[in-house]
Amino acid sequence: MKFELKEMDALRIIEALRSELIFSKTYYEENPKEEDRAGVTSPDEWKELYNKVLLQSKEQGSLTLLKLAE
Repeated sequence: MKFELKEMDALRIIEALRSELIFSKTYYEENPKEEDRAGVTSPDEWKELYNKVLLQSKEQGSLTLLKLAE
């Protein structure tokens, strides 16, 4: 899915996604049992979404200095 965002809007979304990615990594480390993770978005899913939004922003010429999540 493609979308057009102003640079500041894209930056706010990227910041929120990064925050959720960091939270989910911590949560998954602290809760290794799969049943404790039910309903929690995985770090890989957050990373995928973060990278998609960032790549689209870079294609539009904005947020070029930010790096993809690894």
